[in-house]
Amino acid sequence: FIILRYGRSIYKSENIIILGEEIVILIDYINIQKFRFGDRLKININISEVFWEYKIPNSSIQTIVENSISHALEVKTGDCNINIFANYINDNYT
Repeated sequence: FIILRYGRSIYKSENIIILGEEIVILIDYINIQKFRFGDRLKININISEVFWEYKIPNSSIQTIVENSISHALEVKTGDCNINIFANYINDNYT
């Protein structure tokens, strides 16, 4: 369902997506992973809507989250805390 729902965004030929679309897709992915890992997976997303129209490489944030999960939760027994945020620093965003 997720692939069908977001297929046009995920597989754009120019490989660019707006941050807001990436976050929506990421939240669906996180919900699937929370079903797998339960309370061990803790995610905090703090991105102002000001940033939601910024263009970023497709699936770039999800790839980082996937790697965090595979290197923290799949191989260890403890919790995994992932914080995702965007801020302005000196007129630049990070």
